[in-house]
Amino acid sequence: DYYETIVTYFKNNRSAPATAKSLFIHKSTLFYRFDKMKQLFLIDLTNQDYLFAYEFSIKLLEILN
Repeated sequence: DYYETIVTYFKNNRSAPATAKSLFIHKSTLFYRFDKMKQLFLIDLTNQDYLFAYEFSIKLLEILN
């Protein structure tokens, strides 16, 4: 689940090793998911401004729901 992956990534302070451990997956699987997310949703996980916007959007969705 891509949403769970990105939420877990933010909850782990953008730490790939901690995220992989939390999701019980290998770090290479996490990076594979990130690549698929980039292809499918055109998100850029290397740009700090975009990461902030994604994280802020997710927080807003959590508050509104």
